[in-house]
Amino acid sequence: LAASIIETAHELLPDEEEIKNFMTGVQEEHTIRQVLNKLSKDSFYPEHYEYMFEFELDKQMGILELDSSEFYEFSIEMNVIMDIEGERKYVRRLKKSYPELYRLKDKFFNRVLNRSQSNRLYQEYMKKYDKLEKLYPERFVDDYYDDEDEDDDFFGFYEDDDIEDYEVYTPQEPIRREGPKIGRNDPCPCGSGKKYKKCCGKDG
Repeated sequence: LAASIIETAHELLPDEEEIKNFMTGVQEEHTIRQVLNKLSKDSFYPEHYEYMFEFELDKQMGILELDSSEFYEFSIEMNVIMDIEGERKYVRRLKKSYPELYRLKDKFFNRVLNRSQSNRLYQEYMKKYDKLEKLYPERFVDDYYDDEDEDDDFFGFYEDDDIEDYEVYTPQEPIRREGPKIGRNDPCPCGSGKKYKKCCGKDG
């Protein structure tokens, strides 16, 4: 109904700049969602890429709940950061095959592809984790990172020359978080990239 009203307004006032700009934005968003639908059927990509771009489009359209958007964006990006070496093959192909989607997160993806940024990115996201855990304690559950060796694995595949200019962040002890059950629409804490209600919370 809303789309029909806007289209009618555009027909009645074709020279109205604000309506023209809005129509252009709607058309671009529709085009990108078609590309996203194609990506969702591409078995090469893990599901968290689909969720990432759905989130970006919803954010641009202003239809997200502000109190949860920062946490949700962090959770999706953390899937990439925690396996950055393995994720690069998806990002490189994304840039080549789905440039419209790549542009939605180009600043983030450019840093992911830059090997010299790996350690710095990890440190930044660990700081974000601590910040968000304080802001939204109810959204964190036990053992968000349930493998205490995961931090070592993150740096295990880099040569010394790759990280010599950066201070390696090494947690002093395994991170253990406690809090209420994660929301049904939040990313599943198991790291699958799926929403909780479609993953570990499916039978709950």
